[in-house]
Amino acid sequence: MSEQNNIFLLRGIKLSFKPYAEIDELLKQQPNGKYEHISIGYANQYTITLTSNSENLKEIFTKFSFIFPDGIGVHTAVRFLKLNGVGYGCIQNATDLNYKILEFTHYHSKKMFVLGSTQMSMEKFIENIRKSFPGIQIVGYHDGYNDINSLDLIEQINNSKADILIVGMGQPKQELWYNHHREQISIPVTVMVGGFIDFFSGYKKRAPKIFRLAGLEWLFRLLQEPQRLWKRYLLGIPKFIIIILKQRLIIWLKK
Repeated sequence: MSEQNNIFLLRGIKLSFKPYAEIDELLKQQPNGKYEHISIGYANQYTITLTSNSENLKEIFTKFSFIFPDGIGVHTAVRFLKLNGVGYGCIQNATDLNYKILEFTHYHSKKMFVLGSTQMSMEKFIENIRKSFPGIQIVGYHDGYNDINSLDLIEQINNSKADILIVGMGQPKQELWYNHHREQISIPVTVMVGGFIDFFSGYKKRAPKIFRLAGLEWLFRLLQEPQRLWKRYLLGIPKFIIIILKQRLIIWLKK
């Protein structure tokens, strides 16, 4: 499948629908391959609603090497808008792709620096990494709340000589942080992982498989954290639908 057929433009954001099997090949190109630096992010329904209110944030997302689709909302929107038509048969989500990145890092004995979440969740995350993916070399970590913009932290990250930097501070905090420091960071690959640190640490439970297969992982998260997430989903989903309907109308008028 050509790279052109893997790219879809949704509200100004280029989405890459590369199959999971191609992720290893993408990461193998570092650090001496096609890309000087690879930055990976994700876009879901919440991302689209966020960027619809902020041209600055939308521009930040366009600077990433690859933005992968996350969840059924984006996949449904791409189908509805008839953006191209190749390469989106499998519904992808960020958590599964993050596991692929961990597998790659493990099998190739890569070094990883982890930034994000709370200190307690981070420590459990690293403990679980060492149990499940012993090939991964954790060369440094820092929580996502204290001194995250200090030059000392950037120096610590660079001095770690990590192959992959994992940033899990939720959207849009993690993207804003990375954009602010991207020119200072010398790590070959940087990945935005959202709440993955909390999921893998066990502090938050991932949706059962039946929810994931039905495309209802968002509903499980809402039931888990209604006070924090009700606006994101109960208000955000209708707004997302309106955004997509408007884009469909624009496409139709241009024909």
